[in-house]
Amino acid sequence: MRRISIFVTVAILTLIIAGTAYSLTKSKELADYVKNSKNIQGSEDVVLIINDNRITRSEYMVAKKFQQDVTENLRSEKTKIEAMPDSDRKTSILAEINSKLDAGEDIRTLSYFLTTYSLVDEAEKKGLKVSINEAKQYAKEKRKAFDEAVKNSDGKPSEDIEEFISSLGSDFYWEQYVPDKYQKSLMIGKLKNDIVSETIDSEKAKELWNSFVIDTVEKTEVTILDANLINVTKDKVMEFKKLYPGEQ
Repeated sequence: MRRISIFVTVAILTLIIAGTAYSLTKSKELADYVKNSKNIQGSEDVVLIINDNRITRSEYMVAKKFQQDVTENLRSEKTKIEAMPDSDRKTSILAEINSKLDAGEDIRTLSYFLTTYSLVDEAEKKGLKVSINEAKQYAKEKRKAFDEAVKNSDGKPSEDIEEFISSLGSDFYWEQYVPDKYQKSLMIGKLKNDIVSETIDSEKAKELWNSFVIDTVEKTEVTILDANLINVTKDKVMEFKKLYPGEQ
């Protein structure tokens, strides 16, 4: 397998757990929700179709549950930033936090699915595939590195991530829950490397990738089958996506 970019390698665990750079605040509660998601009424009903990808009610509800935690983290972060001395940086950060809070969990959740599946589909078209067996092997390697990091004081994972994995069950997390997420993340990593491979300047590479993401998501076909559950439109998601193209 080709070596993926450092950015994607570092971001994968965060992506898998929350989809943002904010850590979890209710790890056990989230883990319990994941474990019990199949018991949600109509859990296997398809509520969303992105291109030919069918997302079930339980998948959508789990992703939305993570976004509810993100909302709490954003509010907590906002309180901390507001206590800081005034500066242009403070104003900029608060504006970003407020726009994500204003967007709400439904838009952020649909944005996550739209971005992920549109980019995975694009990777497949370009032949940048990762098999589930490759993803499982990658998960084994990451599990070993994670377990070693837990034993070390230097570079030790945050307690909330440890608690999430422990509460979900270490074997279940690494062997059943995470390989599918790694598969998608690795494919997106390959796609990003392919798009920016000839660009040396990091800012230009970022602009190129962001533009590619927006164009790809914009042309993606979306069918919402449960408007009561997913009460947002693709147009609203695109408004949000254009503000934060680099985020899943």
